[in-house]
Amino acid sequence: DVRVVIDDGLVASVDPGRMEQVLANLLTNAAKHGAPPVEVAARSVAGDLELRVTDHGPGVPGEAIGTLFSPFAEGADAGSVGLGLWVVHTLTAAHGGSVDYRPDAGRASFLVHIPGAARSSSAPSGVVPTL
Repeated sequence: DVRVVIDDGLVASVDPGRMEQVLANLLTNAAKHGAPPVEVAARSVAGDLELRVTDHGPGVPGEAIGTLFSPFAEGADAGSVGLGLWVVHTLTAAHGGSVDYRPDAGRASFLVHIPGAARSSSAPSGVVPTL
């Protein structure tokens, strides 16, 4: 149960394979640790790309928030080594951006921010990798 909301005409200048991995890791975490519905939203804010993955699960326990994006994070499932969010952090940083956990009124939300990576599809450009 995933809802996708993307600004009309949004084009993201990102490495598509790496952004696919970011999304896959965030969606996998939402499926494992969260609850439906899950929402993926992408928009341009002053030319910056904002990508948000939100679920309606219990969120991250307070004691785990400080190490969420660390490799081999404590509290990883038996079937996990705790690298998923570290990979998200690393790939987002490679794009010059950041990722943050933002709990919001009973929802767990991760916000990826990549400066200067978004524009309208009507703007001229040479190469147009899309999100």
